[in-house]
Amino acid sequence: MSHIEKTIYSILLTILLAGLLIFVPVHAENNSTVSILFDNAHLQTAGNADWTISGGYSDFADAIRNLGYTVDQFGKDDSRSVYHDSDPDITYDVLRKYKVYIVPEPNDPFTSKEQEAILKYIYDGGTVFFIADHAGADRNRNGWDAVEIFNGWQKGVHDVKSTEIYNDDFVAKLGFRFQFDNRWQSPITDIERNSDIGQNVSAIGAWGASSIVVLSPTITVIARYKDGAPYVVAGTYGAGAFVAIGDSSPFDDGTGTVGDKLYDGWNDYDDAKFAVNVVRYLASYTKVFCLKIAHSIGGYAKPSGTLSVVAGKTVTVSITASVGYHIENILLDGQKVFSSQSASQYLLPVYMNADHKVYIDFRRTLYPVYVGTTKGGTVAVSSDMAYYGDIISYTVSADKGYAIDLIKVTTGSQTITITSNMSKYTGTVAVLGTTTIDVRFSVKKYMVTSVAYEGGSIVPSGEQEKTYGSYVLFTITASRGYHIKNIVVNGEVVYSGVHNTDDVYYLKLQITGTTTIEATFAKDTYTIEARAGEGGSISPSGEVKVVYGESITFYITPEEGYKIKDVKVDGESVGAVEEYTFEDVNANHTIEAEFEKKETVIVLRPGETYYWVNGQMSEMDVAPFIDPRYNRTVVPLRFVAEAMGLSVEWNGETREISITGYVQGEYTELIIPMKNLKKVKVNLRGKEEYLYESDGTVYIGGEERNLEEMGLGKPVIYHSRTMVPIRFIAEVFGAKVDWDGETHTIYITIGY
Repeated sequence: MSHIEKTIYSILLTILLAGLLIFVPVHAENNSTVSILFDNAHLQTAGNADWTISGGYSDFADAIRNLGYTVDQFGKDDSRSVYHDSDPDITYDVLRKYKVYIVPEPNDPFTSKEQEAILKYIYDGGTVFFIADHAGADRNRNGWDAVEIFNGWQKGVHDVKSTEIYNDDFVAKLGFRFQFDNRWQSPITDIERNSDIGQNVSAIGAWGASSIVVLSPTITVIARYKDGAPYVVAGTYGAGAFVAIGDSSPFDDGTGTVGDKLYDGWNDYDDAKFAVNVVRYLASYTKVFCLKIAHSIGGYAKPSGTLSVVAGKTVTVSITASVGYHIENILLDGQKVFSSQSASQYLLPVYMNADHKVYIDFRRTLYPVYVGTTKGGTVAVSSDMAYYGDIISYTVSADKGYAIDLIKVTTGSQTITITSNMSKYTGTVAVLGTTTIDVRFSVKKYMVTSVAYEGGSIVPSGEQEKTYGSYVLFTITASRGYHIKNIVVNGEVVYSGVHNTDDVYYLKLQITGTTTIEATFAKDTYTIEARAGEGGSISPSGEVKVVYGESITFYITPEEGYKIKDVKVDGESVGAVEEYTFEDVNANHTIEAEFEKKETVIVLRPGETYYWVNGQMSEMDVAPFIDPRYNRTVVPLRFVAEAMGLSVEWNGETREISITGYVQGEYTELIIPMKNLKKVKVNLRGKEEYLYESDGTVYIGGEERNLEEMGLGKPVIYHSRTMVPIRFIAEVFGAKVDWDGETHTIYITIGY
């Protein structure tokens, strides 16, 4: 039977047998164009292994070369390190150069990017031969064996028999996993001999191997252990195919680095024939997909119709819209991959890794109609959107003060120019593409006259010619002592000034015709606020209005019993004057008159409870007396202090008396501590009395003093009243004390 007859027979038999391979390979006719890549970048030489094309897999590589294929190896021939640092990562760009990628028992895990690259490589039409080993074959003791590396996770992490796809799965995404077991069976004879892979293979060996768990009905079992567990499986993924076996020993020819424990499995049973069948099957595997291209009216596509395309090829569909149409949408397998409202051409690459459908939706192009104008008019169009060939009309209207200067109509590649000096124009245009109507208007000129009357100026002034719609900025300035009263434009008041504040005003006018601007001014008026305190009056009073440059006199009059204390102008004292004149007024002012009572006289006598204030008699509950120890008159503090207009406060917590008041306009505070009092016996008016005296310490304005050291005696408590030396308290607060020895009378004068 010839080679072609064998192939046809194999195809027919495969289709008829249920449960066998469901894919139909096409053998390559020119084997010299097929390249095979062995992986040696994942420690294939770790421990006793030497799965390289120059070591234990050299016979395997030679057998492939004998088929006419090119054989390459990715990685280093002498890579025996347990580290991965010196080995390169496998990438999609590397794999896509080869038809078959053979991965002999790896001892270093694939990175997630490497896994993604391998899966994409298969999906896009590549083929892979996964060669594992038994569980626990961790030859470099890095915690990973080939079973775990291909599964993507270590033993015990997941359930290997589960059909669930885990996040870290690798080959499970292809529909199978390697089992964590260690099997020995030689020979294995349960082989699908009617498949391309099992053709003319009666037996193969398994010396320390793993079995395979099938997760998808798309997986075909090629060889089984005697208990039925899969040993070799095959399947497809996208446009590509793969084969997996649970042992690396059948392809070991026993050669390699001196010292490695290698065994010749290549020459046992039909292992070599099986290996060649696998590579020939993967190298010749080709899948054909269907590409259907259809479109609506309004354009065409090349190619079009239904095409049969070899998997992995890219078909470029050239799409062109007819005149007046555009490519609205392009759908690939029902998904929009391109959308436009104006594109007339497009190149769509379709990568054939599955059956695909392309549909192109052409639409009539709706072109925009744009209008552009200068200032001075408007353009109205019958429609702002139009299809190719439609007729649209437009009307150009000039505003007041403008005229049509130029009309330029562009549609598609055609341009029409119309010159006119009219105020209105109507025309039509046949739409051949995007349409633009540009109009230029010319502007008229008008005379502008500006004038300022007495009290200020306007700039610019006089007559000037300005174009319609232009802006002119006028500066209106009031002279000193004046303010802007009114600004009148063409007879209408556009601004009225505020007294004393509007010295300058800026008027911006847009010229729309003959214009006249007039500025009038008025003299400033100022306010003098006149106030009088208690005890007198000021005339005139209140808010007194004074015209700029005038003078005015104010008169200050005290009431009975009062006198002028001070007169302040703009907050500054000018003395206790009876009149004040503001001359040449050019600002606002204030004038304030202060008054004070005339002298206050307090009269009292030691031993008597009666006293007089400005002749008005009052009575104390404790009479003043002369302290014989110091020959000083002491008086009840509160009565005398309050008669002098002072404030008296008692602080029970600190046991201090606070006396406060003003001395010649300045605030003064006197503190008298009354704690740690000493009980003393004195003779008052021939009678023994007890006094409770302080230590004489006082604080005047925060400064510590001692009355006893000053020869003034001490503050004492007498009949529950605080008694203080009268001369001391009076003089601290600016009063004058006089003693009449003949009448034994004390005079205290305040405000003298």
